[in-house]
Amino acid sequence: MLPRQQRLRRSEEIGTVFRTGKRARHHLVMLVYRPQHLHPDENENQAASRFCFVASKRVGNAVHRNRAKRLLREAARINLENIKPGWDCVLMANRSAPSATLEDIEAAVRGLLRNAGLWVVAT
Repeated sequence: MLPRQQRLRRSEEIGTVFRTGKRARHHLVMLVYRPQHLHPDENENQAASRFCFVASKRVGNAVHRNRAKRLLREAARINLENIKPGWDCVLMANRSAPSATLEDIEAAVRGLLRNAGLWVVAT
């Protein structure tokens, strides 16, 4: 499970990411991302990146949608230490995501984060 400070939960924030964020696509996952707009009293370097996981009804029934979201959550959780801080990200499952393995989803998420410039090598 992702820590609370790394979850993007408010619907208006998620909508803002969808409306104004950049998109990166893979045949399993789509990433929508934008920089966080922090309050002036918050330190930008300390703000953890926040995530939301989405699977629309196109993905399938509730069982398939929940599986897809579980795979996306786990792929993000495994790679948290390699993701730049200060970003709001929405990971959206595509139709083929529920039938993919965790390794496939993780590779797709890692590739999308690298292409978006959100990936850093942990030291």
